[in-house]
Amino acid sequence: MSNQIKHDLETERELSSIREMLATLASGEDMRGTLARIVRGACELLEADDGTIGLVDASVKGVRIEAGYRMPEDEIGTVTPFGVGITGQVLQKSSPVIVDRYGDIETRTRTDLDQNAVLGVPIVWEGRTIGVFGLGKAPPGRFTETDARRLLMFAGYAAIVIRHAQLDRQTKNALRELQVLYRTSRSISSAMEIDEVVAAYLDQVAAWGRFSCSLVLYEFDEAGNKEWIVVRGQWSSENGLSLTPWRLRHSVDPLDAVLDSGNEVMISDVFADPRTSEELRSIQRESGRPALAMIPIMVRNRRVGTVVLAHHEAREWERCELEPFRVTANLLASAVESRREHWTAVARGRRLLVIEERQRIARELHDSVSQTLFGVLLLAQSAAEDASGSTRGKLNRLIEVSQRALGDMREIVRELRPETDSSEEHPIDRSSLIDLRNLGLIGALRQACLAAPAAGVEVSFQADDYEDQDGDLEFALLRIGQEAISNSFRHSRGKRIEVDLRVVEGFVELTVQDNGRGFDPSIPGADGFGLTSMRDRAAACGGTLEVVSSPGNGTRIHACLSRTA
Repeated sequence: MSNQIKHDLETERELSSIREMLATLASGEDMRGTLARIVRGACELLEADDGTIGLVDASVKGVRIEAGYRMPEDEIGTVTPFGVGITGQVLQKSSPVIVDRYGDIETRTRTDLDQNAVLGVPIVWEGRTIGVFGLGKAPPGRFTETDARRLLMFAGYAAIVIRHAQLDRQTKNALRELQVLYRTSRSISSAMEIDEVVAAYLDQVAAWGRFSCSLVLYEFDEAGNKEWIVVRGQWSSENGLSLTPWRLRHSVDPLDAVLDSGNEVMISDVFADPRTSEELRSIQRESGRPALAMIPIMVRNRRVGTVVLAHHEAREWERCELEPFRVTANLLASAVESRREHWTAVARGRRLLVIEERQRIARELHDSVSQTLFGVLLLAQSAAEDASGSTRGKLNRLIEVSQRALGDMREIVRELRPETDSSEEHPIDRSSLIDLRNLGLIGALRQACLAAPAAGVEVSFQADDYEDQDGDLEFALLRIGQEAISNSFRHSRGKRIEVDLRVVEGFVELTVQDNGRGFDPSIPGADGFGLTSMRDRAAACGGTLEVVSSPGNGTRIHACLSRTA
């Protein structure tokens, strides 16, 4: 056969292979099936006995066999580590490699093919090697440079198929991620409790199903430093979703600085990475997951938590596969912070209600029970002065009991009264309006003055042209008046008290003035519970309370309450 005829036949075979490859590319078959047809076509054209196509997989640090021709079925899916066999030489040189005897390769993966000739070429896309195409020939077959050139042509077809499949997979993954992000966003936005937010986020992880995930939130001390690490939820393919929290005390970790700056941390193997602490290695040793990726949860430039992804094999993480977790971590940060603020506000409101109730009870004990006990004490002291014998002893005993009861009552009131802003309004206990209902405000104030003769004090009461007011307003006036009169009895040591009640335009004014020893209101602590209580009541009715006093010049209490408050 002449060389020209032989050349023409080879050209026809090559053209036939090209036509077949074009038909293969247009067949719509999946990647693995299409690559298998390309391998077969190359083997037929180059008269090879077998062949494979492997894809570079950085996550396993090797080349994974994706398709083959006349190869054992269990060969598909196996991984040849970087640097091993004909594949390693092709990747190292990034060019075709021809070996006449496979056994001459020291790092070969099989010894049963030592006598075969092998040819390997890189599969390249946009300047990057994405795979390796290899063929083998039994003796006495050999490969030539022409074979290498032709196999590069087939490698070009394979690159198109591989890249098309990658783009198709990326598109489908992007669509899937978008759907999951949408569902996650809706679930998180509708969740009220933090546990519900955590569950919504971890449901997204379950949708991917590739990595286990732990969601960590931090508790801070008063200085704003991390004090506790709280694992609020976990998901893994083995155990599913768990929302049982567990805590451990925070300790400074070499990775904190990177995460606090808002950057992710990707660790292919915690046992080989010098940045990882022994504590972290111990945790991952127990879980059996050496690969970690950490995504910070940031709120107003402060890390409030971390999303921790883990894998059961050492692997190189790709930033693109973390993008869905990064995006949803931002959603998570916003949701967690808003829920925390909501429940903090709820808790603060509950505390305020408790404080207000304690204040109300303290005020009523002080203004009613204490006043009654003091009246009993004054009457007992007055009666004891005129009594004799056993009656005097019993009255003295009553005086002692009354004094002790007053002391106990003051201590109870002090404990009930928390340190709060005195401008806060307080609810009124309407069950304390009995005196007002039975006697009216004027009669109830006169009742408060009944102990005056026993105490040796003269009381004058003036309420000309007074008109009945709103019940809440009159209750406040009664309590202010009772407290002011009681304070004069107990503390002023004066002999005269003047009480004046009047209506002046849009206000009701109550004045209680004594001629006792007085005090300096500017001294810290001079305002006891009684004066504070009176100010609170006046403020609650849109009014003011004025205290005018000085040592030796008596005390004047003036309350001015709005009739329209």
